[in-house]
Amino acid sequence: MLTFWIALALAQQPDPAQVVQLLTPQTGELARQWLHSPDARTEAWGAYLALRDRRLDLVPDLSALVESYSPGAAISLSAQDQHDAVMAVLDALIQLQAAVPAHDVVKIYSDFPVQALLLAPRAASQNEIDSFLMNLFQTETPNQDTWQAAGNMLVDAHAPGFGVLVFKSMTVRATVMVVGPEGRSRSRDGVLGDCPSGLPDSPKRGWPEIGRYDFPRFPLGARSPEAALLAPGIDPVYFLRTVDAMYTPTTRTCRLSSLPDLVREHYLATILNRPMNDPPLKHEFTTVIQWSGEDEYRRAIVALIEREQKIFEDIALKLAPRGGMVVSERPKFIVEIWDQRTEKTPLPQIHGAAGVIFENTPTKRGP
Repeated sequence: MLTFWIALALAQQPDPAQVVQLLTPQTGELARQWLHSPDARTEAWGAYLALRDRRLDLVPDLSALVESYSPGAAISLSAQDQHDAVMAVLDALIQLQAAVPAHDVVKIYSDFPVQALLLAPRAASQNEIDSFLMNLFQTETPNQDTWQAAGNMLVDAHAPGFGVLVFKSMTVRATVMVVGPEGRSRSRDGVLGDCPSGLPDSPKRGWPEIGRYDFPRFPLGARSPEAALLAPGIDPVYFLRTVDAMYTPTTRTCRLSSLPDLVREHYLATILNRPMNDPPLKHEFTTVIQWSGEDEYRRAIVALIEREQKIFEDIALKLAPRGGMVVSERPKFIVEIWDQRTEKTPLPQIHGAAGVIFENTPTKRGP
């Protein structure tokens, strides 16, 4: 039947623009039929046509396929095909800027994390999405893009209680350099993250080219012209959309270029309306104690701990009204002692500092 319409259009109307306009209703109906096919590959082609022709009227049909999808590891060829068909459907929904119910966003996250995060802001139930993102922030590995994207979205949504969650999950590290008359030596070096490359794959024969969503290969993915913004913020998260017929799974082990507690520091500064160069709480800092005896050393360490605990208390009071709760938990506070003295005597132990962890740094560090 479609061949007849093509032949008729070409015979009567050679202008390509008018031919396409004439055939669009036919391909739209064809896409609808394919989206209701029991064959996964045909469904993928239906999603491809729906996106190609920008058929917003087919959004309910696309959404129905997401609703009926059962996530989980593919254990058969048919299950893998159904997974890949939903990948095509999600690409169409994202590119058509369609809204997907919040429970479906939550459901597909395990199989399609980037797509779920892209669809999350459009879901109707903000409370359900906030709960989903809060759960991700607490359960995902803190140095992954998915963790940071969830945090960025929660900050942007002014989610109640998120500031408290950031505060109590933070680790503050104080490096105390104990020096003699000769002074201090070198400081700590920083480390950037990375993202492992995926394994090479082959196109899926007979399947349409669709958009695959992934995190950039390198942490500074914004420099790539193909990178697009997933979650804005002081530490933005980017994603890549690659159009092909590979149907490769999303990489979820990308590591951030920023340390997780630095990201938390930025979140607190944003939530409490403080400039980034003067945050309410620094995730790490260094202080120098010039050795002049055990008593002076003890006093300096105790003063350092009391000063930081006072900062904790001030922030807890500011966050309590925002979360509607008493903030009883505090960040973990690690005091790392780095003894740089040339002539060493045993440093005295400090006791009675609740919630403070002392660590000793080896004398020798890497170059």
